[in-house]
Amino acid sequence: IDYEVGETVYVTVVAEDETSLKSAYVLFENEYNHQIYRSSNEVSEVESLGDNLFKRTIKLNLNEQLPTSTFNLRYVTLRDELQDRTISTYRETENLPQININ
Repeated sequence: IDYEVGETVYVTVVAEDETSLKSAYVLFENEYNHQIYRSSNEVSEVESLGDNLFKRTIKLNLNEQLPTSTFNLRYVTLRDELQDRTISTYRETENLPQININ
């Protein structure tokens, strides 16, 4: 998806857990190791979707310091509410969602 500097990107994470999804953290990175990252704790409340599914939305501001580039999702980390521990980390090297900054 293409964006311009100054725009806002919303990343939605839906996960399954027996208690609740305390937080979700995403990190996008380009080939020069510039990073865009944010935790859902800072911007949204958890939303229960039923059947042990929970949703968090993460707001990413594409500030003026970011270069024109393609940023690939490097990982998503999820933490649960009950034990405040990492329940899952998604890491892939192919077919990653991207943010293209023009």
